[in-house]
Amino acid sequence: MGDGDIVNDRSRAFEHYKRQAGRATHEKLQRAKRARSDAKSQIRDAAARADAAKRDIADVDERLEETRRRRREKIRAAGRDDDDVVDDEEFVLMRAGRDAKRDYRDAHGAWLAARRDHAAAALDVDATKAQLVDDFQQFFAQLQRRAGLAEEAGPGDKLDDQEAFDKLEMERVAAQDPDALAFFRAQKTRRATATQNRSHLRQLHRNKRT
Repeated sequence: MGDGDIVNDRSRAFEHYKRQAGRATHEKLQRAKRARSDAKSQIRDAAARADAAKRDIADVDERLEETRRRRREKIRAAGRDDDDVVDDEEFVLMRAGRDAKRDYRDAHGAWLAARRDHAAAALDVDATKAQLVDDFQQFFAQLQRRAGLAEEAGPGDKLDDQEAFDKLEMERVAAQDPDALAFFRAQKTRRATATQNRSHLRQLHRNKRT
């Protein structure tokens, strides 16, 4: 595909750029996205393990309390005064409780580590995406200058990196499958709404603390 085939089609030019001059950056972006996705899966897995451990802890505590209650009743009924003695059933439950608490600590530690990995990967995605878009904008502008098609952008015409990336992706989707464009736009709207809601909740929490 020559320059003349893509100079008038930004979406095709972007696909061409990702396969050629921007290939290394594009592959870096895909790796960062996979790392972010893997970290998100690890967060879910660790959270599930922590929840399971908390349920085990609650179950063991309940059974342990019932076992101790029965033991105290037997001791009182027998007229003995050895309430500090631990029987076999109680010992097994105490050990199970320690194991469940250890499992919870391990899962919680894994959850914290996965959250850190996810945050780092998300930053890497944003930075690499910005680099890919910036480099492509320069590449495409150079193509158009060589073809005598370049136009000077006005002060309000410049998109930020995320807007530029979304615009390129929408152009690509529209070219490949026009019917999928509505779905792509709906996804983008849902992500924007979710981000806005999270930001609003964080602000509410900060206001409560102050």
